[in-house]
Amino acid sequence: MTMALPNHVQPDVQAVAGEIPMPLLGLTIAWTWLVVAGVSSLCIQWLRLDIYTMWHVRVPAAALGVVIATAFPLFLVRIPWVFRKRALPFFIPAGIMWVGLTIFDASTWINQIGVAITLVLYGIGWVRLRGRPPVAVLVTAAVPILWGLMYYFSPGVLWNVLHSILGDTVLRSVIYSMAWVAILQVLPVGVPLLIAGFAKPMDPAVEAVPRATYEARLDSGSLVVSRGTNGLAIASMVLGLVGGSVLAVVFGHVARSQIRSTREDGDGLAVAGLVLGYLGLAASLAAVLFIFFSNMR
Repeated sequence: MTMALPNHVQPDVQAVAGEIPMPLLGLTIAWTWLVVAGVSSLCIQWLRLDIYTMWHVRVPAAALGVVIATAFPLFLVRIPWVFRKRALPFFIPAGIMWVGLTIFDASTWINQIGVAITLVLYGIGWVRLRGRPPVAVLVTAAVPILWGLMYYFSPGVLWNVLHSILGDTVLRSVIYSMAWVAILQVLPVGVPLLIAGFAKPMDPAVEAVPRATYEARLDSGSLVVSRGTNGLAIASMVLGLVGGSVLAVVFGHVARSQIRSTREDGDGLAVAGLVLGYLGLAASLAAVLFIFFSNMR
């Protein structure tokens, strides 16, 4: 049975105005990301920059890509404001981490984990931006798996194929850069998001109800209107599973605080995220101490 909310808990009309755009938005952003990668590679080739100076091009290109992929969707009025607000906590750290990883580029396992976590954050943000239910966030756990498989099996094959067709040319380098981005950045995120897209979108009018006034009291008793599972709780657990320990702890504590006031489900997921996050932090600290004392010998 559908029950109307009292007047004092009606959502802000402006917060839910607009409509969710078609998947064309995601395809446009993905294609633009590829173009930015191709143009930056072309600039590096034309300027004949070496590995030590190419960051003068790569960092601005990464910053431009972040603006296109994260800031642009957040300003689209066609997307209900309540959904854009839900994506904000994931898009901002994803953008900062991506630019930071570009600046401190290094072929180490730490850098690789950072890339995977950044892609997971962006995937979670996109699920929330498109108004899918919090449970759909679980599909982003597949992002690091897809990224790892493609990272270790595709680059060599791709390079050999392009080299055999185009030889040692600028065109080969540009196409390789775009293909590399498509394989290692677009596909690992795009495939899980395509699956999440089949989930039924949430009602923005319900989502926009203020958290502090969501509990509707009727007559002499009280009726708690369920809001489903807390999105940050699921995000905390996913990030804990993929190695994003710090963010798992932060989101876990925030999720538990929200759950206490909103009566949402997901406290167990938040606790799981906290446990995984703290275990990850402890393991990281132990690894640092082990390396430190090993080098002192």
